Formats: sequence, C-alpha cells, structure tokens
Amino acid sequence: MVVRAVAVLLGFFWLSVVSGLQEEQIRSTKIDKCPPIHETCDASKACFSFDAVKRKNFISSDNIKQTGDFKNFSMIRGTVLGKHLRIRSSKNWFNVSGFFTYPMYVMNQLIYAEKMGLIGDKAPFVYMPETQHYFDSCVDGGKPNTEFYTQWFEPISSIKFTDVKEEDVWEFSQLTIESLHHNKDVVHSYPYQMGGKRLQGDTGTPEWATCMRSRARPIFKKYISIKPSLLREAQNFYDKNFGKNPSFGVHMRGTDKWINRKVGVEEYTKEMNRFVKLNPKGKIFLATDDPGFLKLVKERFSKHLVVRNALRESTNVFYDDDVNKDVKVYDVLMDSLVLSQCGALLKSWSAVSEFSIYFHMKYMANVQYVVTDMQLAYDSKDTELTGCKGSDLSGVVMHSYNPAEKSGNAKTNQHVFHRKSDCVKHTPRIESISALHRIVKTNACSRECTAYRSRHMGAEPSSGMSGSKTLVLVIAHWKENLDWVKSQPVCYLVMEKEGNTEEIGADPTEVVANKGNEASSYLRFITETYDNLPDTVLMTHGDRESEHSVDLVAMLQTVNPDSYEFASLNGIVFPMIDPDDYCNLRGFYEKILPNKSTYPPFPGDFTGFSMACCAQFLVSKERILSRKLEEYLRLYNFTIGSRDTGHDYRPKIVIKRPTWKGYPSMLETSSNIRLTPPPNTCRTRDFHKMSSFERGEVLELSWHVLFGEQWVAKKIDPIKLCGSHERCPQNLPIIREKASRSKNTLGVVENPEILLVPPPVEFRHGRPADPNARAKLSSHYSKLL
Repeated sequence: MVVRAVAVLLGFFWLSVVSGLQEEQIRSTKIDKCPPIHETCDASKACFSFDAVKRKNFISSDNIKQTGDFKNFSMIRGTVLGKHLRIRSSKNWFNVSGFFTYPMYVMNQLIYAEKMGLIGDKAPFVYMPETQHYFDSCVDGGKPNTEFYTQWFEPISSIKFTDVKEEDVWEFSQLTIESLHHNKDVVHSYPYQMGGKRLQGDTGTPEWATCMRSRARPIFKKYISIKPSLLREAQNFYDKNFGKNPSFGVHMRGTDKWINRKVGVEEYTKEMNRFVKLNPKGKIFLATDDPGFLKLVKERFSKHLVVRNALRESTNVFYDDDVNKDVKVYDVLMDSLVLSQCGALLKSWSAVSEFSIYFHMKYMANVQYVVTDMQLAYDSKDTELTGCKGSDLSGVVMHSYNPAEKSGNAKTNQHVFHRKSDCVKHTPRIESISALHRIVKTNACSRECTAYRSRHMGAEPSSGMSGSKTLVLVIAHWKENLDWVKSQPVCYLVMEKEGNTEEIGADPTEVVANKGNEASSYLRFITETYDNLPDTVLMTHGDRESEHSVDLVAMLQTVNPDSYEFASLNGIVFPMIDPDDYCNLRGFYEKILPNKSTYPPFPGDFTGFSMACCAQFLVSKERILSRKLEEYLRLYNFTIGSRDTGHDYRPKIVIKRPTWKGYPSMLETSSNIRLTPPPNTCRTRDFHKMSSFERGEVLELSWHVLFGEQWVAKKIDPIKLCGSHERCPQNLPIIREKASRSKNTLGVVENPEILLVPPPVEFRHGRPADPNARAKLSSHYSKLL
C-alpha cells in the first residue's frame, strides 16, 4: 500500500510540475495584468487552515481524522464556527481534474464539515478562481474573470467572496482536500484507482453504487443547483427532440479513458437493440466524447438516434486548451442534463453520467429513472471497508444490472423506457420549476394518482378526481411549519421567500423576493410555468389552519378540481371592502392593470365588491392562459417593486370614523348613508411608494377578477367544491369570539390582531338586510372605539 501511494504521489508531483509550467507560461502573457487572487490559507497564513489528514503526503481511503483523532478538536471547532468556510479545489490536480471534479470538491467538503459540526452561523461559499482546463483567471487581455464555480452553478449561499475579509475565513488544507476526495465516507462518482488497483473500499458493487448516490442526494439537494438558463435549454432540447416518445439515454465514455476500462460499442448495442425492439417509436439520446463511437451508433440506429452538436476529438477535448473553455463546459453539462431527463440511462463508470443521476434526483425526484450500470462488480470481498451501512434510494433511482459484466452473477430488472410512472403512495414534492415541466408529463401528478393517495390516507376522494389531467399545489412559504403537506395527496411545489433560511439550496426559480405577500410567489410561479402549466393549480399559504380557513389537509383530500374554473379555498367572504382598500384598488385598476377592456367595469362604490378573503384558491389552466404572459410579468414586477420588504405583515387596524368630508359614520341611523366616495376624495397615490403589504393586498382583492370572475364574486357551494360544509365552509364569521382557543373550530375565528370588518352580513344599498345586524355592528365597534 505504501509503495502504491508513493508511486501515486510521484505522479501527482510530476503533474503539478507540468501544471505549474503551464500556469507560468499563461501568466507571462496575460495573467500578470490581473489583480491577484487570494492564496490558499496554507500559503498565505492570513486565514485559518483546517488540517484533517492523519498522515502527511499519503493518499488512502482512510486518511481523514474523525472527532476523536484531534487533540484539541473543541478549540479548533470553536475557531472555525466564527468564520466562513471557503471551499476551494486542489491546486495540484488542475491538469487531471475533469469538470465534475469541481462540484465534487464542494459536495465532499460540505459532507465532512456538516458531519463534524464545523458550519456555524456564517454561511459557506465557493471560491475557485485559478486557471485550469475549463477556466481562465483572466480574459480579454487582462480583465479579471469572476470565479469558475458560480459561472455554471448557483452560489451555495448568499455570501460573496468579494465581501469577506481573509481573517473571517477558514479553508481545508490542500492535503485535506485531496484526502477527502478519496475518503471512504464521502461521495465517489465511480470507483477510484491507485497504482492500477481500485482504492480500498471502492468495490463498485450494486450496494456501493446505491450508497454513493444515497450520500450524494441530500447534499446535492441542499447546496448544488445548476443555472436556471441551462436547465431550460436542456428541457427545450428534450421537448423538441423527444416529445412524449419513450427515451433512452446512453453515455459512451471513450477517447483516453484510463481509470476504469473502456466499454466497447458491442456491449452498449445489446441494450440499445432491446430498447428499439420494445419501443419502435422510441428515441435514443447518445452522449459521447468519441467520434468513433458516434459513427458506429449512427450506422445502426440512425432512425432512433438523437445527438447534440457537441465537441468531439479522437483524443480528448478536455486537454485541448485551444478549444473555447466555456464551450467545453457547456457541452459536458448539457449532455449530463439531457441524460437526466430520459426515461432510462445506460452508463459505464463516468462522472458525466453519474451526475445525470444526481440531477435527476434533484430536479425529477418523483419520476422513475431506470439505470443500467455496465461495470458493476459482484464478487467484491472488501464490502465492509466501504463505510456504507443500510443505504437506500427509496425507489427514486431504480437499478437494472447488465449481465455483460458478470453473466453468472448479474441481477436484472425489467426496463421501463417511458416516463409514465405508477402511482406512488407518498405525495411527490416537486423540487424545481424544471422538475415540474417533467413531472406533469408523467402520471405522478394526475388526478388518478391523487385519488389513489387520498384513499391511501383514509379519505374518500371526489368523483371528479379521476383521469389523467394534472393538478399541483403551489405553496407560498415564509416560515410556517410544512410538516402537514405530506399528509395531503396533491403534488406540491414550495415557493420560498428570501430570508426564511429555507431558500438556501432551493432551486432559484422557487425563490421569491420577500415582498408582495403571497402574490409575488403566485405570480412568479405563473410566469415561470406559463408554457407548461398543470391542468389545475391550487395556491395556498404555508399554514395548515388559519383564521380564514379550516384544515387544508382534509380539504385537499376531497377537493373536486372540476367543480369550478376559479374558487376560493377560504371560508371568509367580504360583502364589500372598506374605503381605504377601495381607493388603493381603484388606483391599482387605473394605473397598473393592463388591458382594462378585458376586465369588468370598476364599481362606483365599495359596496360593489364581494370576494373571499386572504388569497387561497383553485384555478384552471384555461383561466390562467386567458391572460397573456406579459400581463403576469407586469403584475409580478409590481408586487416586488416596493422599497420595503416583509411577508404577511398587516398594520394594526384602528377603528375610527371615516375621514371623507360629508361622510357620516356607518353607525349612524340616517337613511342618507353615503357610500359613493365624492370626486377626488381618494388621495392620489404615488405607486412607486406603495408598501410591500399594500401591493400584495390589492392582488388579494382582485385575483377572482384577474381569473375571469366579476367584482361581485359568485358564491361557492361547499358540497360541490369538496363534498362537505365542514371541510370547506364559506361562512366563517369575521368577528372573533374571545372565548375560543382553537383556530380550526368551525364557525370560530381566532384573530387577536386583525379584526376584519365589516362582518359577514348582506348589505343592500348600504343598509344591513338583517334587522339585528346594525345592533351587532354597533356593539362590536363600540368595544373598539
């Protein structure tokens, strides 16, 4: 083992010498004009270097210290908890590191840091500014480039490396980074080799592969996100070339592959022939760096073949620095992303296709993915050295093993080469907008599968909950507890607000500025999914129960998506709005709403309105598409345009007599109550100064009109909507009953800060129809004045 390690280290030394020469040559021409980059903490001593190796200058699968191996771990941990972890790459390995080595550095350093409790209140960030085969530190004759990692991936936190001082940083030492990369307790994208033999513990067995992917999934989900533009490009390529046809992704690693053996074309074509036989209209996506492989596959499968116009060379384009480095990265990322969207994957050991599995687990987690690993081992004797115990992918990635590798011991599963998955009992969470585009083309979010989950939860779904039409629950989330969501049956997507801590690691398309209440979240969803909407969308807040609705879980288990084109899911109905809301809404209508001819005429007074409170509703795809995308974009920009921030903040209401000149109190008994505001009594609003809350509120008061209803909204029949007055009442009282302590007792609203006015009684010409209503109103107000 020692001899083997020495041989490897000599190799690394030679590579580092070569790499150093290349860097010096580049530096002499253009890098000397660039501002200096930060040295590693090892070299500069200006920041804290965390050294976790057991033996110096030695690489093995077990050369990283655990807590008990440090003499003063508590002191070291106390030091780093007050600093930001700056994640870097190995400088010695620039000449041999493939593209996916760099996100692997990020994943493995975070796995170890979280396991050891080394990340405190100060968030980590990535800093990889050095020149390598995929990146130049300087461009255009001396202009500094940004930073390699965040050109292609979203930042892992909101911290910018330019804003952090060196004394506020800690890093893993360079030796630790290299040892972590080989450690048995982190993620390996394929079995590593040293001295011509596999690294101890890298067994390459089915259990080992499952273990690596199980480890990758949570850290990838939390921290690793591709730039949304790349996801959209991959999605558009897939949709254009595959449509709804069965798809088979094949990655053929060729050229100078040396760490593991190169798999020949004949081994791949066995499975490709089988796919074509089972799926005459199916399409094969081939990702390969080898032009020879491409030529042979074209000759046999030309009618079924889909390829990207990517760079390919007979050696390896990776080593060719005359090729545009951004193009190299783009090609390898797009191949991996398209592979991740196929219904099944055929692969040998390679980081490109392994990362396609990680992408699938993050962005298409609820769509079945059948993986055929062609180089699995079945006779390993050192399984106990892998560090894997009880790993499970919980059905997210299904394996089928190719008998070509070990025909006597191979395990095989029947392939599924299409995207239509069977109904699953657990409620699928849609992890990104891109994942939504994929999953609505499957059966997972169909009404049929939603009804299946409702029955599994012990409920009786509506008769309308059947067939293949899709429905999705969109949750505008601030800091509410979302444990309840798994107890309801509808596929769900969570739109996170900036600043709620949950947005860290979330897909960027799911993160919304903390402005405009729930309206900005709903509109962001619509603008991102306009061309790929599910058939029915349910939009709610993050609370299971609230002052304006009863149990959302019970309601969603029995909701009928065919009951209405638009329907409120709340239980409080406003028979009119107050004067201030009238003025805000009129200004919004006159100055913000586009295409006014498509809306009903604006009411002349505030009794011309009726709507359900608090912006939770069901809406059909057709109603959403009845308005142009540009209208939603305009409204979205309006909701996030305030100078202040805040979520779900309502100013404390002080009840007072109206301030309009000549406008008497509603409590007076005069028959000449004036409900129409006199001309110019609505104060002129500068809508650029409108608060975050007010922007969200005017949308709350007009969703029903935006989606095709009149200003006086039609009454919702609870039986028609969800089969029960108890599950979706429409008559919750507005006046709070102080004796109650429960939020979800039918007919009682706990609302200690917001006393909603007026109470739910019908008004005719400004006068209550109920003869006792005025006394109730007077009594209620007298307690507040």
